[in-house]
Amino acid sequence: MFNAGVATGSSAAGMEYFGQDEAIAGMRHAARAAGAKHVLCVLQETGQVQLEARCAGVQKGLFLRAR
Repeated sequence: MFNAGVATGSSAAGMEYFGQDEAIAGMRHAARAAGAKHVLCVLQETGQVQLEARCAGVQKGLFLRAR
């Protein structure tokens, strides 16, 4: 498996996983977006778990930073 479904890799019968946790990557990106109040996160294809996880991570990171 390549960079998609880190949380479901074992149940999807993947032999190996190469990639990153997209939610953590999104949160790190939000932390680097100094001063940003709004971020546009584009889902190139609806239903792609890695894209949705990254956008959710960005949203969570902005929320945590705003507190």
